[in-house]
Amino acid sequence: MTPDMRRSAPFVGGLVLLALAACQSPQPTNEAKPVQAPAAAPTAPAPMPRAGLVAPDGKIHLALLVPISGPGEKVGRALLNASQMALFDLGGTDLALDVYDTQGTPQGAYAALQAAKAAQSALVLGPLFSGSAQSIKADAAAYGVPVLSFSSDETVAGNGLYTLGISPAMQVDRVVDFTARLGVHAYAALVPRSPYGDAALAAFQAAVTRNGGSVTKTVGYTPGSTDLSPEVRDLATAAAKDGGLAQQRRQYLASAQQGGQQGAEASAALSGGGTGGFGALLLPAGGSELINLASLLPYYDVDPENVQFLGMQNWNDPALTKEPALVGGWFAAPDPRAWQVFSGRYASLYGQNPPRLASLGYDAMAVAAVVSADARSAGEPAISRQRLENPVGFAGVDGIFRFEADGTLQRGLAILELEKDGIVVRDPAPQSFQAGQVSQLNY
Repeated sequence: MTPDMRRSAPFVGGLVLLALAACQSPQPTNEAKPVQAPAAAPTAPAPMPRAGLVAPDGKIHLALLVPISGPGEKVGRALLNASQMALFDLGGTDLALDVYDTQGTPQGAYAALQAAKAAQSALVLGPLFSGSAQSIKADAAAYGVPVLSFSSDETVAGNGLYTLGISPAMQVDRVVDFTARLGVHAYAALVPRSPYGDAALAAFQAAVTRNGGSVTKTVGYTPGSTDLSPEVRDLATAAAKDGGLAQQRRQYLASAQQGGQQGAEASAALSGGGTGGFGALLLPAGGSELINLASLLPYYDVDPENVQFLGMQNWNDPALTKEPALVGGWFAAPDPRAWQVFSGRYASLYGQNPPRLASLGYDAMAVAAVVSADARSAGEPAISRQRLENPVGFAGVDGIFRFEADGTLQRGLAILELEKDGIVVRDPAPQSFQAGQVSQLNY
């Protein structure tokens, strides 16, 4: 595939090639380079030449900074495997993927960046953790090398460092927007007292306000608590008591999808505010903690027939469909179909199923291959932020995405619903940011 062809449909070809290359192996990369982390916080580096596109050996060097040892080792190795897959699918012979072990620490990430700079890397993929991303941000910016971090922490983004992870704000924005379009105006939240819970709640309150609604009740709880009954009872004092709201909501959705219209009675019911209560409840928890909460909610009259339960990407767990109170709950996540194609190929190549974050390694490497080829074809001296911030965006394993000027990511997410027999797509993910620009994916 030529650079021009890749440009005409940014990255879509990468997924098409998954099927074509299923029986082949990724080309090898330069092995992980051991780097010595500094014992103390690093001092400002001496001035160095600015990052360029092509190194003296004629190659475009891409630096992958991931934990090959230490905390996050399993995910780091999966990111490496996925990056190799994308390099095989989209990379030209002029690309070299150099792997640097961050050892899962900020100090290790900083040392890895110094080694990547010495190799005259044109682009950095990684690191995985937000603390590691923060540790390299200033030095990478001074050197002029863009960074595609695997972190979902938007607070580290900016000045040439981009986050690829799916942030809590991204998920909450999508599910609140969808719920608001169905007429829900009054919301509540039951959140853990933790940095994750704080981020989810702040994003939730902002999204509800932006959609013209109000958060009428918020309750926090201590993660790991063995008895959450007091918190659920507190929440229940504000819950809507009108029967059948969830059923009417589903009927309204089915009618809207068929182009039908709903009466004034249904629209009023959808608001969930007829009794001064709330029509939707955010539950950011996952796993056993979520199941514990969900079993208590109907007991204290926070009934899923009256209140629409909303979750996060950690609801993408088939085990949750066994909890009756969660059936019918909605959450925002990537469309699962492309992931199924990717994970099937990954398993055939490496003999094991990938962790969910592995898709970020594929998408990052594929973006790097496309923008570096385009930059070289245009005779540009380096990979520019303008190329990465293409408003058309890219289409990858996790759907369409594009980098914003502030370093944050915009993604097209689907709305998924927990049902008794599995997880289904309730509202499809968008296929483009600009009509007609990004091709529909084929499976």
